[in-house]
Amino acid sequence: VGRYEIKLRAVGDMHDAYSKRYPFHLGMLHLQGVDGFEWIYIHTGNNESQTAGCILVGYTAQSRGGFSVARSGAAYVDLYNLVLLALANGEQIFIEVED
Repeated sequence: VGRYEIKLRAVGDMHDAYSKRYPFHLGMLHLQGVDGFEWIYIHTGNNESQTAGCILVGYTAQSRGGFSVARSGAAYVDLYNLVLLALANGEQIFIEVED
């Protein structure tokens, strides 16, 4: 719970994998200053087994029978490009996480 700045992190295995997957990739969307956690990213995935506390994006979500999201790849591409545009314009990007 809180408000966290998002910056790009351009090192590590996930960065390497996403760089191969997405030609526009410049770094992982990395939440800054989360107490007790170091590497929280916003990334693709469809269910809880595809995250270890990171934030998954998608265009639809379902919590019946376990949490899942759909169209994660498309949502990630759209979000990522919006973040890149904002950063290129000198803006800071924040996310608010609620309980």
